[in-house]
Amino acid sequence: MDYERLSAVLSMMASQPRLQLVGVLRSHGQATSVVRLAELTGMPRLTASYHLKLLRGAGIVRAQRDGNSLLHTLCAESLAIVEDWLYPLVTEDAESSATGAAG
Repeated sequence: MDYERLSAVLSMMASQPRLQLVGVLRSHGQATSVVRLAELTGMPRLTASYHLKLLRGAGIVRAQRDGNSLLHTLCAESLAIVEDWLYPLVTEDAESSATGAAG
């Protein structure tokens, strides 16, 4: 496990606006402009743009130019490290709860 990378991703995600942008990108499921992301999140465009820049810098979000716009998508590979770390914790806890409830 690359704990340095995990720590960097979790630190970057420890912000309500960034969590909100990642959540909208995940649920939206397609490349999305900062204007549309600002509309979907209700945050000012400059705020969305600032947080997207940080997420791009951390490799959590990718951007692709489309004319004058940047279209943003999630970088699933960057978020996989969080899933790899959390999944055993969540499944262990669920199994313990199920075993405790059954016994």
